[in-house]
Amino acid sequence: MPGGLRGYQVLVAVADGCPGTQLELGQQLGIDRSVMTNVLDVIEAAKLVERRPDPADRRARRHQRSQPRVSGSGNGRGSV
Repeated sequence: MPGGLRGYQVLVAVADGCPGTQLELGQQLGIDRSVMTNVLDVIEAAKLVERRPDPADRRARRHQRSQPRVSGSGNGRGSV
């Protein structure tokens, strides 16, 4: 699991629809903001989450699950 146990915690919270900013998610999970940044860097690099600027505060980042990418191979079965 990218990011180890903390990566798993963050991924589960994001998948459950935990709203808010990166800072709020870290506070909810009890993860220091510098550690949170590193964890999100790792799981974002693995294409499991995406971070986007908060429209209300461009200094803040919002997180969301990455959308699965399906590619067709011509055999009727896509890979995710």
